[in-house]
Amino acid sequence: MRRCTIGLAVVGILLAYPPAGFAQQSEALRRLRLTIHQDMTTCIAFFRIVNRCLAKNAQYAKAAATYAKARDDLLYKSILLGKQLGISEEEAKSRLGAATDEMTELMQSDCVNMPTLLGRHLDKCTAVATDPLNPLKHKEPK
Repeated sequence: MRRCTIGLAVVGILLAYPPAGFAQQSEALRRLRLTIHQDMTTCIAFFRIVNRCLAKNAQYAKAAATYAKARDDLLYKSILLGKQLGISEEEAKSRLGAATDEMTELMQSDCVNMPTLLGRHLDKCTAVATDPLNPLKHKEPK
């Protein structure tokens, strides 16, 4: 009886405290997922701004629609990932606002300066939109 009680106690302790490698792996995975979410947020802001600039000219309506679709698809995926990570709606909006403000400042609030924004974010955001959960494709150009 005593041996059985000790055995149950050991099993209980093992279940209550997962192996150290498991906890570290989970934290590393969480950090990776947070980085992916941040990349998504940055690219949502990028697609939003480019769409707004292009939508001002009917000549670029098709391109504007492409950016709008990329923005909407990424926004949906970002919301799902954010919920999994426990990011509140307010925090997500704040992060998106900060990314939008940073890019607007980079362009000096003028769509004429959109090439600056494209040069900095187009390649990465195209990769993020194509495969948002594969951070190996999201590397910044050298």
